[in-house]
Amino acid sequence: MKFFLAAIVCLGCVATGRSQQFSTYAEMRQAFLSSRPDSKQVYAVEGLMIEDGATLISLDSGTIVLGTEVQGRRFTAAFVGKGAVSFTPTLLVERRQLKRFYPADVYNEECTTAFFMFTDSTILSQLKGISPSSAKVPKEVDGLFSRGLPLGFHGEDSTIDIQYARTLLNNTSAHCFSFEANGEGTYGCVVINDPYADEPYTFTLSKWTNGQRRYTPVNQCPPTTGRVYADDRGVNKGEQVYLAQHTMNIAFASDLSMRVVDRIEVQVLEEGTRWVNFYLMPQLPVDSVRMYRGDRLTMVQKKDEGDFWVQLPERAHANDSMTIEIFYHGRIVDRIGDFTFMTGSISWYPHHAWSQLGYFDIEFDHEKRYKLISVGNRVSSTEHGDRVTSRWVVGKPQRNASFNIGVFKEFEIKEPGIPSISIHHVSASHEEDVALDVKQSMQLFTKLFGPLTISHIYATELPGYHGEAFPGMLHLSHEAFENFGDDFFAEQFIAHEVGHQWWGIGLDMKTYRDRWLSEAFAEYSALMYSQAASEDRSKFFRLLDETAEGICGRGSNTIGKPQEAPMISLGHRVTDGGKSEDYNNFVYYKGAWVVHMLRNMMLDLRTMKEDSFITMISSFFKAYQGKHASTDDLRMHIEKLTGKDLRWFFDQWVDNNQIPTYRVAWKKERQADGTWKVTLRVKQEDVDDSFYMLIPIKVAFDGNAVQRMRIAMTGAQAEIALPPFQQEPDDLIFNDLHSVLCTVKTEGY
Repeated sequence: MKFFLAAIVCLGCVATGRSQQFSTYAEMRQAFLSSRPDSKQVYAVEGLMIEDGATLISLDSGTIVLGTEVQGRRFTAAFVGKGAVSFTPTLLVERRQLKRFYPADVYNEECTTAFFMFTDSTILSQLKGISPSSAKVPKEVDGLFSRGLPLGFHGEDSTIDIQYARTLLNNTSAHCFSFEANGEGTYGCVVINDPYADEPYTFTLSKWTNGQRRYTPVNQCPPTTGRVYADDRGVNKGEQVYLAQHTMNIAFASDLSMRVVDRIEVQVLEEGTRWVNFYLMPQLPVDSVRMYRGDRLTMVQKKDEGDFWVQLPERAHANDSMTIEIFYHGRIVDRIGDFTFMTGSISWYPHHAWSQLGYFDIEFDHEKRYKLISVGNRVSSTEHGDRVTSRWVVGKPQRNASFNIGVFKEFEIKEPGIPSISIHHVSASHEEDVALDVKQSMQLFTKLFGPLTISHIYATELPGYHGEAFPGMLHLSHEAFENFGDDFFAEQFIAHEVGHQWWGIGLDMKTYRDRWLSEAFAEYSALMYSQAASEDRSKFFRLLDETAEGICGRGSNTIGKPQEAPMISLGHRVTDGGKSEDYNNFVYYKGAWVVHMLRNMMLDLRTMKEDSFITMISSFFKAYQGKHASTDDLRMHIEKLTGKDLRWFFDQWVDNNQIPTYRVAWKKERQADGTWKVTLRVKQEDVDDSFYMLIPIKVAFDGNAVQRMRIAMTGAQAEIALPPFQQEPDDLIFNDLHSVLCTVKTEGY
């Protein structure tokens, strides 16, 4: 790729004055719709370079055409000619992610066309000193504009992408930048820089397949300077407002449709805010928005879209506080027979950002034939005629609130040392079994991890396979009430959701990359519960091994080269360009294996005591209870307790996707002094030669005597002489106690 050094400009370094503000959302939207190539703004360019964080764009020779000016701004441009694009992910894990879909860990491709969108001087500053030419607009440009606008616009009746709408509506000079580049080669790309996101750089790979271009989201990267984490309120960089409290009134009709008034305490974070974005489930249209005890506010919500915009009465200053009321209606609960179905459990009230923690004070009004359970403490309940009004208050800030309503029967348990338990079920016949698993898992986890700060647990039945946990509340699949067979589905399902009271709620994840601290720790907690509850010692390992099948076998049935597995630290992004089951297999199951491997690395093989692991996991929960924790927080916590550097372990197992295969052979020889020499040969495959792991082995002797030890394995092959044995070994078990996620194959020496 050829780069000319004639002009290099760091985007965002040149500011522009603010243009005239759009007076309405519709006016701003029309600006996008009306953007067309400006025949008077055609420039012949050569040797231009644009540097934008992770991206370097070379416009070697060709033509740039600016879009028409709207409200004093130009925010579109097209390029036709010869150029090139380089994208270098800012994290090692993201470079590995790129290599799953592209032949290298840095994107480098020539291009012949590009379409740009921007809100500052990104392109304009490049053209200073260059006069417009009299050349005609290249014929490709009209097509670039019609295809390129979806970078910030989603169809004829849709809203504008939030970053562009926010910048243009509030008339700021924030640096929003997006482009799509394509060439005659196989690969093209779409790159977005969202200045309001904590990971602003998004890279999407495009590829010609069967005569059309298909798009795969690949990378999401923080700035090269590193990301800024959310504060104690869960507020991230770039958010406009903080929603400190929701005071809600919810009235259910007989068909379980609802009308809601949400009075929200709002704290302004960004100076000069006038338009604010919220999100609500699309099936809950907003009727109106008002200042509390004040005027109605302008609100824009497109049909069947969750995003909606509210215009404040005037520009607000940072740290201003105000109260607004949002009125909306709709149905998120359906009833079939005695079963009620919730179509959404967390998006039924307005959000500004998903990680923000807030207080909730909720009043529900419904027919007396229904029973309602909510997060928080029920502080009052009053019957009036055939209706019931109850009020539920959440005493400390939390990320999600939920409820369930239905024709429930109730079964209660109270045990000292744990919160009271209330099971709300429909027609299931195993409510006592469900209650027993909730109770026993609560008792075990309290012993292992420490006590919770909640006083009760409500477990409610939902149809289908869905399960979810909230502070003091569980949504349990109908299958968890019925499927008490030999596959231990119900036992594992229930214990997993109970485990979330510690992992994901008691200790919350710091970012989406740390999601495994919630799901994997809850999953492994459920495995530990089954281990403790069963007299069959093989049950735990059988359940663990079942999860390994989907992890190690991923892509084994693919025709041609199988796609590499994703990395745990991609969080919800593990499914991008992959398979829907990847989320379970890698965030849940491989993450649980990581916890298991840490557990066995900390096991005292001489005494088989687990004091170090139990101390680690309980002290980690105690240190971060009520706080947000990251993978690095976990690593440093273990390092502080053990005095050992574990960066290699987390790099291999959380930020990488390699899983080793070991080919194992061993032989024994009688020595002149009567002792026995054992030589172990290990071939390590499917991983880099630098891959390192501590692997327990067990040597078995006649009469049930055993000796355990660990070997350190790295490189393609190793021959290891074990310490001499006084007895003749009968067998050698490699990867004892299923301590490492791997495939083991035995062969002759």
